Amino acid sequence: MRTTVFPSNCDATMGFVTEELKEGYSRWSWTIADDRFNNPIGTVHGGFLAVFADEVMGSCMATTLNEGESFTTAELKINYMKPVGQETIKGEGFVIRRGGHIGFLEARLANADGDLVATATSTVVMIHPD
Repeated sequence: MRTTVFPSNCDATMGFVTEELKEGYSRWSWTIADDRFNNPIGTVHGGFLAVFADEVMGSCMATTLNEGESFTTAELKINYMKPVGQETIKGEGFVIRRGGHIGFLEARLANADGDLVATATSTVVMIHPD
């Protein structure tokens, strides 16, 4: 089984920064310095915010893995609350419940003023060694 490594190639490409990882919790930041992540109306495309939320949630889940375990996202839901532009977004991830086969995760994404820009939830399926 592969070892979890942060930052991943995706994290580096997107510019995500790991700030804190502890069991069942993660905190990340993403400074959006230019318009390459923008949609046609000039704000950050929601899909990129979903990638950030997925990484925030996935990393907090990774902190709970036992030797040889892994997981995969089965479902992700995101709610957008405020447009995002060229700014720094902070993301916090929480393991709400980790069972033997399923985990439930939550992310909260906020701007520098502390305003929520998005919240997300995810269901993950545990993969156990044979």
